[in-house]
Amino acid sequence: MTNAAANTTDILSADTSLSTKHPKGLATLFFTEMWERLGFYIIVGILILYLTDTERGGLGMSLTVAAEIYGTYLAFVYFTPFLGGLIADRYLGYRVAVLIGGLLLAAGYFLIGVRSEATLYAGLAVVCLGNGLFKPNITAMVGNLYTPGDPKRDAGFNIFYMGINIGACLSALLSAPLRNEWSYNAAFFGAGVGLLIGVAVLLWNWRRLGPADRKPEIDHRDVSLARIITTILVPAFVFGIAGYFFAEGFKIGGWEHEGVAQIKETIKPVTFAFLVAMLPIGFFFLSLVVRATPDERPGLAALLPVYLAGGAFFMILHLNGGLITMFAEERTNRQGDWVPDFVEPYYCQKAMPSYFGNADPSLPRPAEETLVVVPRDMEAMFGAKRISDTGLTELLGDHSDIQAMAIGDNLPAEIPQNFPAEIPRDRVKDWAFLTLSVYPADQIRIETTEDALGEETTKVRVVPEMAKPIRDVILVRSGDGQQWPVMLVSEATKELVYQQSAQERLPPGNFLSALNAELIASFLNPF
Repeated sequence: MTNAAANTTDILSADTSLSTKHPKGLATLFFTEMWERLGFYIIVGILILYLTDTERGGLGMSLTVAAEIYGTYLAFVYFTPFLGGLIADRYLGYRVAVLIGGLLLAAGYFLIGVRSEATLYAGLAVVCLGNGLFKPNITAMVGNLYTPGDPKRDAGFNIFYMGINIGACLSALLSAPLRNEWSYNAAFFGAGVGLLIGVAVLLWNWRRLGPADRKPEIDHRDVSLARIITTILVPAFVFGIAGYFFAEGFKIGGWEHEGVAQIKETIKPVTFAFLVAMLPIGFFFLSLVVRATPDERPGLAALLPVYLAGGAFFMILHLNGGLITMFAEERTNRQGDWVPDFVEPYYCQKAMPSYFGNADPSLPRPAEETLVVVPRDMEAMFGAKRISDTGLTELLGDHSDIQAMAIGDNLPAEIPQNFPAEIPRDRVKDWAFLTLSVYPADQIRIETTEDALGEETTKVRVVPEMAKPIRDVILVRSGDGQQWPVMLVSEATKELVYQQSAQERLPPGNFLSALNAELIASFLNPF
């Protein structure tokens, strides 16, 4: 029997368990890593959708800005383990580092779950720090479970890697229903809960992982942390800042390099800054090879091309959460008519107007009575699921056949008469994706910005971010004895929906079902 076949038999044997064939700690690390990967891939799967979405309560950023945020986040996710491993080796040990990392990851996901740009950036930063402590050290613990030369070690890593793929698969299966039933933010909270479960598994089996731990110690031959800061981190920071200002076209004495325009139009200043910041880090690793002893030098030198290949691999891999996710969202046929009814609400969304901009002409479009043309600011409020009370009053005044129907109990006396009725309870679930939260006008902020490429975006914020809405409503139009919900769109959006379309229209109140984009981009690969 070949070694590969023996390993496969060892993994899949039905009458053996992890506790008898492999060290007891492997099961603990398997499930801890599974829950961590579930949280990580929830973020990877829907982050760029959340940043760019203008119809389902996202932040409404331009794709250029969103891609920079996504790329920078992943770059630091892969950079911080360099520091996390050093800190664990010298000060914390592996178990404590993984524990702290897991708690930081959970805190970061909960922060992202609070809908504001400030908590978004803070949450992503905390997630990067947590990942730096968690990711390198839990993998090292798997190797430490086995004695040198143990033939089961490779099989143990295969089992551990299955935990990674299972967590990644489950991420898409979990995030889709969370954001379909509630919101993007609920999905991010779900990632945080997953991390807490992983931390609980770790703590429950703390003693069992003792053999896999490392006693923290500082070897006098190691490069000091102070030297790492002064020779790697500080130079990387300085190089990055200089690269950013260079790419932005910062002029010194009126001089500007002719390549600046090309950088702006291709890789963008943020990406250029990160690449330049990597130069001191690359120089550091190269210097390690030069200064190494003769017996260490071949192994260290062999790692350099591995670093390059690994970097290229992960750049391509994580296109699934960026470019491929946006391609799935905007350029693919995601009709969910084939999805069984009992799971359709959880894994399919009702198609919004943007879905039809690139749809086949034969695809039935929404009825014209379903779309109400409004100014762009009003469309932005509708897409953000936040509307001012004065804006809503103005809309209802302009359209006498539209009502703002409330969800929930009878309306309190202080609510204006523009909220005349309560939505039929049997339609609440079908129409819930069009729910609008109404806020006082002085709490709504509308900001229109333009990026370096001239791409204009309109953001809608609530101040303060944690303010409670007056009421949740759904806009409903009446006619010919029927009622149906409506969407607020600009004239340009309406033209996009019906351009090159056939005459077939969906009945008012009916909507096409479209499979969630993250299922296409993030589920199939780990599966």
